[in-house]
Amino acid sequence: MNIALDIDGVIIDFVRSFNTVVKKRLDYDLKYEDLYCHDIGQVLGIPKADVNQLLHETLENNHFELIDQAKESIDYLKDHHYVFLITGRDESYRERTIDLLKEHEIHYEELYFSRYLEKHHVDVHFDVFVEDSVEEAIGLSREGSTVLLMSHPWNVRTLNLKSLFKRVNNWKDIVKEIDRLSLK
Repeated sequence: MNIALDIDGVIIDFVRSFNTVVKKRLDYDLKYEDLYCHDIGQVLGIPKADVNQLLHETLENNHFELIDQAKESIDYLKDHHYVFLITGRDESYRERTIDLLKEHEIHYEELYFSRYLEKHHVDVHFDVFVEDSVEEAIGLSREGSTVLLMSHPWNVRTLNLKSLFKRVNNWKDIVKEIDRLSLK
């Protein structure tokens, strides 16, 4: 199966590195639970230009930790499936992103950069897509992929009334669900 993985919020713990920048620039200790929605400007009550600067500083830092069990799970998945990475990061961060993935020994077939809410435009069919953005998950579900939404405070309140995605809590859940789907 073709498996697509988002990077930030699925493989990389972006929030931890972002918090370091928020502490330094805004003198605020941003807690993981504070991120009640995907719109950081709304959460922090700051203009989009300020959000973009914080995001830029975070991405320039390039010191990121992996989400628990991400590497081991991706290693397992690559032995049984084709693993693709798709990120909403700007193309200007390509080299930094590749270096980060090399540093953590994350293996993948191809890496795609996409604008926000346009991941479903990538010209490859994915059987399963693991994402943390509800908005992206909805768009991807319309393209026929099974979407696994990794639970975070910014997406946990979504009701999913049309069952457009399946919620997963961690990498153990992701692997279990992909294994189940591959047996169909």
